[in-house]
Amino acid sequence: MSKTITVVIIFITLFEAVYAQKGDKSISAGPFLSLPSRGYGYNFNYSSGKGLEINGQSNFTNRSSKLIQSQLSFFSPYAGIKNLTLISLKGGYRYQFGNSGIFTNVLAGILKEFGSDIFNSHFGHGYKTLSFTVGAGKRFIIKKVSFVDTSIEYIDGDGITRTNIKAAISLFRRTKLK
Repeated sequence: MSKTITVVIIFITLFEAVYAQKGDKSISAGPFLSLPSRGYGYNFNYSSGKGLEINGQSNFTNRSSKLIQSQLSFFSPYAGIKNLTLISLKGGYRYQFGNSGIFTNVLAGILKEFGSDIFNSHFGHGYKTLSFTVGAGKRFIIKKVSFVDTSIEYIDGDGITRTNIKAAISLFRRTKLK
């Protein structure tokens, strides 16, 4: 019986109505786990990373919004190389599929890497590169004005290819919902 109730609750929360309205603005922040897959065509000797991100969102229609995202990521080496820190700033677009709360993101921007000199001599002084992100997720509404966004993102470009699994909670939301 308790398994049935748990499945029903999960099913209901997955299809809970999430209304986005033109003019809504929000700021959210939260942690993420970063799973690197490769870096620059070389063997990549870093373990899973962790980080923190902050997002700004402004809806210009009921389903579309402009995004700005900043991330700070930390990776530890397996052996013999320095720690790696990534800072990124990206802008992009989010599309929400109806009232389901399911969304997709596309972002592009700059990435600055610090703390590693394994590829060339200037890399350790802060290497700047371009980066793009594609992702999908689900928004869960809490008390009509707060939310939690859970998502998975694929990040590539001239930098380190990685997948981020994340959750961000709203810090500020100005909405037209009553």
